[in-house]
Amino acid sequence: MGKRTARWAKAHRARLGLTQPQLAESVGISLSTVTRLERGDPVRDYVLEALEDLFKDSRPGEDGQNPQPAGQNHHFQLTIYQDLLR
Repeated sequence: MGKRTARWAKAHRARLGLTQPQLAESVGISLSTVTRLERGDPVRDYVLEALEDLFKDSRPGEDGQNPQPAGQNHHFQLTIYQDLLR
């Protein structure tokens, strides 16, 4: 987790036209988690996996070379903004 992942998250959130609170609600996480993520602070893997699914893009590896693999377990369900995000 670091600056590359933070830039990746911010860029995709902006592309989708979502505010931080909207992104948090979309993937079922807290606003403080989104804030930590966009600062480059560590967040749990399931948060990153949920964002990969939402953004339809793998997060960058911190070395800038290879994306980190997405896990198979998803601990969330998109319930709000589904129509907006498709």
